[in-house]
Amino acid sequence: MKDRRWVPAVWALMAVIAANGLPGGSAYAKIYKYQDDKGVWHFTDSPMKIPEQFREKPPVKKPEPPPIEPLDNKLEPMPHFPFPPDFPMPINVSISKNGFYPVRMTLAAYAYKGFPFYKTRPAEIKVEPDYQGAFQKYGVLFLGTRKNNRFPLVFDVQEDKTIQLYFDSNQNGNLKDDGGPLKNMGNGLFGTLIQVPLRQLLKDVSFEGNYYAWVYINQELWEKKGYNFYSHTQLKGRVWIEGREYIAFLVDTRNNDADFTNDGISIDVDSNGQIDPDGEYFMPQDLLQLDGNKYEFKVTW
Repeated sequence: MKDRRWVPAVWALMAVIAANGLPGGSAYAKIYKYQDDKGVWHFTDSPMKIPEQFREKPPVKKPEPPPIEPLDNKLEPMPHFPFPPDFPMPINVSISKNGFYPVRMTLAAYAYKGFPFYKTRPAEIKVEPDYQGAFQKYGVLFLGTRKNNRFPLVFDVQEDKTIQLYFDSNQNGNLKDDGGPLKNMGNGLFGTLIQVPLRQLLKDVSFEGNYYAWVYINQELWEKKGYNFYSHTQLKGRVWIEGREYIAFLVDTRNNDADFTNDGISIDVDSNGQIDPDGEYFMPQDLLQLDGNKYEFKVTW
């Protein structure tokens, strides 16, 4: 059995303290407590009697942050970079979005180079007709943006140098199913129109209408053993410059490949209903100077 003889003494001591107060102090003196390493609580009337390792540490006062100044006082005005006066402003001309459509030859088109006759039959030709001429001259036109852009043709030459043309317009290698030979329509040795649907020429583009080209042989080409052609089809549409509308033409010239995006653009800048070939035709990378500004045109389908 535990010894409880000390209990009456403790209660007697607490009664004396309650009646008379602690020696030398107020009846309401503060009592301090602490817990030792073993978890036992201890009570005392003075904080100095608490072992130092068990005393409460005074709270560390955090330094106050410096006052935050309004952002407006720190922002500096952005520097102003004016549009370089010599830097051209680009204008994208989309053939489909700008309402371009095919028209027959309106502006002058040029054929800058000739094509030599092939010495042998092009591999694309599989079936040939019964030629009426004494001999034949072979060639190929390269038209459009598709991977297969080769169009074989055969000049059937008579004894008197009368020429007729077989043109594989459907690219199936059979020269018998394209409507028969094309007769001379010109005043020289030979000249005639060929036609191919534009949708057959263009990659990933649905564009209605036909592409017409004039295929011809003159005396100079005959002596050089070659032929030439230029486009009879041109595209008419509109462009907008600083909100103003202008009539424009795309002419398959220079390259003569039925592409229309790599030959430049003609614009009726003065809106007089005519195109000045010297001042209103802009080759790729040519600049239009208008009202103190410079413009560069990029033509896309």
